[in-house]
Formats: sequence, structure tokens, C-alpha cells
Amino acid sequence: MVIYTGIIILVSIFSPFVGIISAIYYFSKINRQSSSELKKLTFNFLIFSLLLFIFKVINLDLFANLVIGILLTTLIFVKYYQKCLEQESEDFVQHRYTSAIIVAIIPNLVLVIVKNLFFFEYIKKDILNSISQIQSNLDNMFRLNADKIEIVEDMLASFQDIMINLNAGIWILTIATGLIIGALLVSKKLENNLWKFDKIKLGFEFQFILIIGLMLYILKAKIIAYNFLLLAGYIYLIQGVSVISYYLKVQQKKWHSSHKFIVPASIVIFSIIALSNYIILLTISIIGLLDSWLDFRKISMKELS
Repeated sequence: MVIYTGIIILVSIFSPFVGIISAIYYFSKINRQSSSELKKLTFNFLIFSLLLFIFKVINLDLFANLVIGILLTTLIFVKYYQKCLEQESEDFVQHRYTSAIIVAIIPNLVLVIVKNLFFFEYIKKDILNSISQIQSNLDNMFRLNADKIEIVEDMLASFQDIMINLNAGIWILTIATGLIIGALLVSKKLENNLWKFDKIKLGFEFQFILIIGLMLYILKAKIIAYNFLLLAGYIYLIQGVSVISYYLKVQQKKWHSSHKFIVPASIVIFSIIALSNYIILLTISIIGLLDSWLDFRKISMKELS
């Protein structure tokens, strides 16, 4: 257990995305075995993180990311989804997984708000140092080609602005995506409590995120607005992919195919293609937004059953 804890912390320092997936999978496994073992795991994680901070291996920012972004987020998810195991209703199970993810994201919202209100200059400094290091390495690679250096510098300048201004939204997206993947992996171990990605449907109230983002943009609070709009776009992107996954399953049934890998493989391939084209991403997000009003999946409910 101690070794696994150390590995999760180490991975989380370099990649919070992989770290949250690893934490959810391992913490869920331990929680199914024994609640007392989960407490030991939590204690080990806290002590290791604290020691790294005391001995200045990590700074306060990374310490907060580990304790709140990884540990607290994972514990909330694990405890919240645990109630899925006590229910037989499929609708309840599907709703519970989604609710567990949403509730687990809340500490991260508090985290990014506090960090940007009180420690924004530190965040900015860290990002600038990282970009400067990358630029220095790339300059050495392309020092014989001035044209390439100029192109790379322009790209890095744009990337730097995005990372600084959208750091809050990017963190939430990173954790949310890790939670979704972690939840899917965990549910695979629970055949009677499987979380079906094609049934993800978020409430109408999430449209307030989009509305707030648009209002802030009109009021010229553009940086905050961009973060809200980024979150809104992500929410409806996930719902849009869920709708597409649903209709792929409908087609799979029409083709009488028994190959379970067809839908997941299609989603992965489609997602890779979509990431290279913002128009496709926007279209999928619009599908997700419209699904909140029209509920596309009800149209083919009889076909799927």
C-alpha cells in the first residue's frame, strides 16, 4: 500500500490527469476491501504529501493540488458512488455516478477560485518559468533556423496566454476528465452497477454556466467569461459524445453485432479526429446543448430496447 501511495503521488505531481485516474481506481479497490484500509491509505497519502512539502520537494501550489485536487476529490467520489452498490435501480446507479463526479469537482472549484484570487502572481510566475524553459530548449534545437524559431515563439506566446488566463478552467477540465475515465474503469469491475456512458445526461440547470459566461463577456469580464464558456463547452461536449455513443449502440443493435469493442473504439477514433478540428468539437457541443432541451435519446428508446 505504501509503495502504491508513493507512485500515485509521484504520478500526480507530474500529471494530475493520470494521477486522479490512478487514485480513483486504487482507492475504490481498497474501499471495497475495507474502510479501515481506506483510512490508512488516506493517512499515508497525507503524510507523504506533507513531508514532500516540509522538505521543499514540492511548493504550496503542488501540495494543495495533491491534497485537494487528488486526495479530497478521490475520497468524495469514492464515498459518494459507494451508494450505487446498495441500489438495484439502474436509473439511480446512472444518476449516482454522474452526481459523484459533480460533487467531487466542487473542492476543485474552491481551489481554483482561492488560488486565482490570492496566488495568481505565483501561478503566472510558474507558467512563465515553464514556458521560458521550453522556449530555451526549443531555441537550442532550432538555433540554425530563424524562421522556425519565430513560428515556435509565436505558438508559445499564444500557449502562454491560454495557460495563464484559462488556468482555472483547464484544471477543472483535467480533473473532470480524469474522474469520468476513473468512474468508467471502476464501474467495469461492478457488472451489476455498470456506469453507461451513453446514458449521461446533465440537468437543465447547467445552462446557467453558459448564461453566466455570456453575461460576463458582455460585461467585459472576459478572462472569467472565457473560463465559464470553456466549462460550458466541455459539459455539452461530454453530453454530445454521450448522445453519439447512444446512437452508435442503436446502430450496433440494428447490425446485430455482438462485438462490444465497436462503440468504444468508434468513440476513441471519432474523438481523436474531433480534437484536430474545432468545428467538429463545436458541433458536438451544440448537440449536447440541444439534447438538454430535446432529449434526442428518447427518439430511439424503443429501437435500443
